Amino acid sequence: MAQTENLSDSRGSAFGIRCFLLMLRILGTNRTCEFVWVIALFYTCFDRKARMAARPYLSHRFPGAGPLAMFYHTWALFTSQGQALVENAAMIRKKLRWKFVDEELSERLMDQEKGFILLTSHFGGWNAIMGGLHVARKPVNILVTPDRNLNVDKTLALSGLKNPVRIISTQSDMGGLIEVFDAIERGEIVCIMGDRCLEGEGVELEFLGGKAKFPTAAFYIASRTGCAVLPLFAIRTRRHTEFSAFYGPELRPELKSRKRTDLIPYLEVYVRKLEDFSRKYPYQCFIFEDLWQ
Repeated sequence: MAQTENLSDSRGSAFGIRCFLLMLRILGTNRTCEFVWVIALFYTCFDRKARMAARPYLSHRFPGAGPLAMFYHTWALFTSQGQALVENAAMIRKKLRWKFVDEELSERLMDQEKGFILLTSHFGGWNAIMGGLHVARKPVNILVTPDRNLNVDKTLALSGLKNPVRIISTQSDMGGLIEVFDAIERGEIVCIMGDRCLEGEGVELEFLGGKAKFPTAAFYIASRTGCAVLPLFAIRTRRHTEFSAFYGPELRPELKSRKRTDLIPYLEVYVRKLEDFSRKYPYQCFIFEDLWQ
């Protein structure tokens, strides 16, 4: 499977990241995140490729926005994404506070012998919350696409954990699916992103006023293994130190034929939640692919 280029592949130098880590240590999380507005302004003004990557989402989220308004939306989105990287580092230092909503759904699934899929999104504190997954009572696996830019580590919050979270690469055999199936059969948790369609087959659903393509992999795997899919959204709720993790609802996909369109009702539940959160927190939705193409 060919790897799709991410914006982080060519953005973020080792020197720049070290500077932010030093600022984080001296100034704290909130002050460092405020400075990100200055850095993001540079990318908003001069990084045309990044602006074009953000435009599909922003044009659907803010239809009819004029040039000046779109400039601000782009700036705010780039700032929020940069702040998420700072928050990721702050998670290692235990500087973030979390509120878990409907956590009993996760607790109940962890009490069961069967493994399950935790369906996450490129939203809010999605990479920071990885640092809290090691406390789960089941072993945790994360299916990720490695960054080409080694200076930007989306799994930074996993470093130094007493109970390491296992990484499954999408570049391994069969896109990592064999390892995912094996992990679920062992009764483990597998985290899969639900908002990026890297697979050849996806289905179109209404999202922010247009038909957008979403992957069915998580629901297909669940239907074949008989496990549950549990959506999880990590939302920044107050400045840059307080977050809420929203679980659910628990989904039990059934594939009654060979057509993946049978999975649309389950995927629809996830997409509606993604849409609702995107409308409430527009600058925490980090979709930099044209899902509507």
